Amino acid sequence: MKDPHADMLTHLDEQGAAHMVNVGEKPRQIRKATAKGRIYLSPGTLDIVLDQASPKGDVLAAARIAGIMAAKRTPDLIPLCHHVALTSAQVDFAPQRDEQSIEITVSVESVGRTGVEMEALTAVSVAALTLYDMLKAVDKRMSIGGIYLVQKSKRGRSRPVQVVPKGGEHLLPPPVPFASETPAPITSSAPPSGSSSELLSPPPSPSASPMGAAADKTPVVGVALLDGEPTVSSGSERQESPLMESPGPSALLGPPSSMPSSLTPQAEAIEDFGYGDDEASIDVSIHELLPMPVAHEAPSMESLPALVQAKLERVRPLEEVDHQALRAFLLESRMEAAYLLGDLDDPFIEHTRWYGVDDPEDGLTGVLLWYSGLSMPTILPMGSVEDVQALVARVRMSLPRRIFASYLLDHRETFAQFYRPISVKPMLRMALRREDWRPQPHDEAGGLTVSRMSHRDTAAIMSLYRFYPDNFFEPAQLDTGMYYGIRDGDELVSVAGIHVLSDAQDVAVLGNVVTHVDRRGEGLATRTVSRVLDAIFERVGHVALNVQRDNPSAIACYRKFGFTVLCDLEEGWMERM
Repeated sequence: MKDPHADMLTHLDEQGAAHMVNVGEKPRQIRKATAKGRIYLSPGTLDIVLDQASPKGDVLAAARIAGIMAAKRTPDLIPLCHHVALTSAQVDFAPQRDEQSIEITVSVESVGRTGVEMEALTAVSVAALTLYDMLKAVDKRMSIGGIYLVQKSKRGRSRPVQVVPKGGEHLLPPPVPFASETPAPITSSAPPSGSSSELLSPPPSPSASPMGAAADKTPVVGVALLDGEPTVSSGSERQESPLMESPGPSALLGPPSSMPSSLTPQAEAIEDFGYGDDEASIDVSIHELLPMPVAHEAPSMESLPALVQAKLERVRPLEEVDHQALRAFLLESRMEAAYLLGDLDDPFIEHTRWYGVDDPEDGLTGVLLWYSGLSMPTILPMGSVEDVQALVARVRMSLPRRIFASYLLDHRETFAQFYRPISVKPMLRMALRREDWRPQPHDEAGGLTVSRMSHRDTAAIMSLYRFYPDNFFEPAQLDTGMYYGIRDGDELVSVAGIHVLSDAQDVAVLGNVVTHVDRRGEGLATRTVSRVLDAIFERVGHVALNVQRDNPSAIACYRKFGFTVLCDLEEGWMERM
């Protein structure tokens, strides 16, 4: 007899086997969800939290970061969840003295084909667990409970539809608070002091980002630029997908899908610094590029040009023994390959997977990097049109289905034939050599000083990025010592840093430049960027960055330092066909 509930369980097929629900036919809509939960504390522990007297530092700041990161990585924890490109994630804490508890509220939002309630619930759970971990040294009687979905909604052209009514406390009664019990004494002889946005020690984090590219959308973390400065605003449209598990390099030779017959580059990348010297050579006030073309179906391998088919046989995974040849290939175009060169060094290289076109006479003629050190699978190709076409055609089935790609305009047709664009933007690569550098002042002004950021500033930096849960900042980047910020009192109002820096390759990538929206026009970003460049040029002679092409204010800001436009790029989220 058929189970009467079988039709309700969409994650089970007709045989009762678990599977991922196909949401491909659903429309893309704005989807929101809010979840709540609580952690119950022994008397006295709440005061420790609010007074920042925990030996581990600011526990709420750490839990907020953990909740945001958990929302981004939900599919890595819940096996049948889809990878969702979140556009917003907000984690809030409300101390409840009458119950000696902390209420956790998480609201997430995306534009996609499936709901985000699992992301909200996971974020609440992990934030609560982080509070437990941060406080277990002083409280052995904590409990977590009352985690429930408050509301979810979706909206296309219609009005939002509330699916789950507000108020779900009745679903799981909270545990009775514990009887009076004195928390364990704090063993730290010197409790941390300072603002609530400081951390005593860094939380676990993936490796630093290789991609200023995406973060530099306006210019570096998808932020708006007003009056020539990068600023925070709540209108971010950037999206992100957590990393999917994927086979290793040995899976490269799996059967590739078909593809279309021709690849004609739509635009040619400029290859010398002279491109940016003529202000009239670039009209950055408009976006004249055509939309990325979209193929309707995956094509056949036989339709590839003969030259590309010949290169297909030469595509192979690159191993450690190939790194010398790989470095030599990338150094031929140092500035164009800045992100890839930086990833050849520790700690980035352990998160890389390289593929190359290996010609028996000419050696490496093209490479493709898959960087997995972020919660997003990042793809960067280098080489001729035919080399990159062969690499993408041969490797794509070994890559995650949804990727973030950054590529020269020469290669837009290749990606358009194999991937459906989700959010792709036109970018510019800007570059600066030490000998062309025009230093700008960054001395104290108006009582505000530029100072080096450390792990104690992690929470403050994350707070500045709070409207951008999918930003490209990772706390491990602070280990470079190349992050500088400006505080006004206890509030961090501007920050700038790097994505990669390689002494061996003599190159760095400027990135994660953000100024608070209420402080634009004060020259804060210029001062923080100036201080970062001072530190960079003490070690290497070449700096690159990516900036959104239709952002003249950002471009003007970087030109003050001597940056010139090197080439046109596109980058963004796309999904394999």
